[in-house]
Amino acid sequence: MSFQSTDVVVKEIRAVLAGEQARGLFAAVAADRSAGREPDPRPLYRLLGDRGLLAVNWPAAYGGRDLPGRCAAAVVGELIAAGVPEVLHTLSVQICGNFILASGTDEQRAALLPGLASGAITMTVLYSEADVGSDLSTLETRAERAGTGWRITGRKVYSVKTAFADYGLVAARTSTEVTPYQGISLFLVPLDAPGITIGTLDSLADEDFADVRLDGVEVPSVAVVGPVGGAWPLITEALALERTGVDYVAKADLWLRTVKVPDAARADYGRLRTRVAAAHALAARCVDQLDSGRVDPVGAAATKYWTSETARAVAWWCTDVGDPAALRPGRLDSAYREAPGLTLSAGTSEMMLELVANSGLPAPDADLPAGEEPLAVELRKAVRAIATAYDERDPARACWPELAKLGAFQLGALGLGLRAQVVCCAELGRELHDDGFLDTLTALDGVDEPEADSDLSRLWTDEREVVRTGRDAAAVPAAARIRRAAWLCGLAAGCLARTVQRARLREQFGRPLIANQDVAFRLARLKIQHDAAWALITELAGRQDDGTLQESLAAGVLAEAGTLAVTTTREALQLHGAFGMTAQSPVSRYYLAAPAAVAADAPAADLYAEAGEQA
Repeated sequence: MSFQSTDVVVKEIRAVLAGEQARGLFAAVAADRSAGREPDPRPLYRLLGDRGLLAVNWPAAYGGRDLPGRCAAAVVGELIAAGVPEVLHTLSVQICGNFILASGTDEQRAALLPGLASGAITMTVLYSEADVGSDLSTLETRAERAGTGWRITGRKVYSVKTAFADYGLVAARTSTEVTPYQGISLFLVPLDAPGITIGTLDSLADEDFADVRLDGVEVPSVAVVGPVGGAWPLITEALALERTGVDYVAKADLWLRTVKVPDAARADYGRLRTRVAAAHALAARCVDQLDSGRVDPVGAAATKYWTSETARAVAWWCTDVGDPAALRPGRLDSAYREAPGLTLSAGTSEMMLELVANSGLPAPDADLPAGEEPLAVELRKAVRAIATAYDERDPARACWPELAKLGAFQLGALGLGLRAQVVCCAELGRELHDDGFLDTLTALDGVDEPEADSDLSRLWTDEREVVRTGRDAAAVPAAARIRRAAWLCGLAAGCLARTVQRARLREQFGRPLIANQDVAFRLARLKIQHDAAWALITELAGRQDDGTLQESLAAGVLAEAGTLAVTTTREALQLHGAFGMTAQSPVSRYYLAAPAAVAADAPAADLYAEAGEQA
């Protein structure tokens, strides 16, 4: 249903932006740019807002359409693709509007949300200060009691599109408490109020930074959002709304689609295309979680890191290899100038790594991944129980009878499809079990219940019969590549969990190895890379089941999972030290298994090149 709704919203937006009225407004934007002025996108917003297309995921009572979050993400993507300056929309609707929807009072929602949804009102975030950086707990802007209201004094910098905004969401300290994270409050401040001066700071990007000075700005008590002095938890939760990465993904996708790729750079293009697809899958998962009310700050941080780092890499790569004559005027130049800010806004990459390192690293006995469907959770538990009961000391294929009883060979025939198979493959990869299992599943692709006297029928029982496909790499179907990618992703997960455990237990110079920030960040990067690869694997498995898969992406995700597996095992050996090279090491087997498993299909460079074939 959500995909159908998304298609409807996309068609509506495209129709509006292709209309005669929109053409005149686009001409005004182009004229502003040509004259060196910052374009005013508000007339375009109002055009879309009149048709209920700015805040489609909000309740109808506030000007929305009660649609899923993926539809709202599609709106952002369409604005970027059409060349509409989208930052003010993201600030107004995606960040401030969603924040008020979640944490504002009924009066605040009624006063602001309909206007934001129609484009009649715009907002910006005023958190950052010149000497504070990303640590809001040290902010210096203060709000003091003034009669029944508040008086705010301070300076806010680095916000964008502020000259076009009607309100600012201002963070200010209202009291000094035991910890610096207490005593911070949020205020809704009209930006035309007496005492506000808005200047500009030149920026490399298209949008200038604002320099906002608040000199005794008075606001009523109803301007406070959330509890007085208790804004920090709200800010933390709201940051997850900023970190879905949907805008980064849309920009990266646009830049890749507009660059002319030299033949010699085909593999690099395929690698970036695969990573953008993984970024899209991560962002969609993050949006779905927000839709369900499950705000996972660590997952949002991982998503923001991967999407912004990927978009920045795309911008720089397009600049390095692109033919400016083949691009729309100014787009490549704009992307290059915007690139550094992508990994700074909504929290720097280093902050995201710290969040993941502190709260999101796995252990061998960690809980199963959150957010999976109940059937997938039960399947994962069952396969993990089987896989952990056997190791390299057991005969080859010793776990096959139990897998057969579980129905691991029948998942396709039972109608559960590739979605279920990849879960099974990942759990087996985690414990390095294969022994022809992946080849057997490939042989069974498209085979219904076999005849009783068929060799394949033995797989439905407890007999250990291995079926080899005999196919070369060029003939391996997409499903086989996605399964192998899942197995390699599981290998990386198992190796990473054991490495995290080692880094927590091993001490050097009187402290755990993981207390070294470089070590913690290296592990966090691997965890995020794993999450991105797994998000793409599960999305592609679903597309294969639904008949909508682009087969070139199956090659790309296999290359990405293979790269992840090899990189993880090499880091693991390094962090285990000399012990890692011994037979007793829990990671030496992973180190030896990874390159052999990757080579079972084709070199990663060839797979990336296949993923880079442009239509």
